[in-house]
Amino acid sequence: MKDNINLFMIEVKNDKEAFITIDGQKLYGLQDLLIWLYNTDENNFLYHKNGSHFYNWIYNSLGEKELAEEIKKVNSKEEMINLIERFLKGYE
Repeated sequence: MKDNINLFMIEVKNDKEAFITIDGQKLYGLQDLLIWLYNTDENNFLYHKNGSHFYNWIYNSLGEKELAEEIKKVNSKEEMINLIERFLKGYE
């Protein structure tokens, strides 16, 4: 495991820091984000991507600055899913 960090530590602990999606879901961590990405459409993804919402949340609330910088380069929902999956595998 990377730095002996538990996978479930990559999440916020309160509603105030949760990511609220355009369709009203509250996401608390990268696992929640990944599930949402699998189930949402490209337009919802693009709304948050183009507004830098994913970047801001991952950088500021989750504190994963390197991942946030990689998120900036992503152009599709599929690319983002692949990036987050690879990132999470680094914690296994």
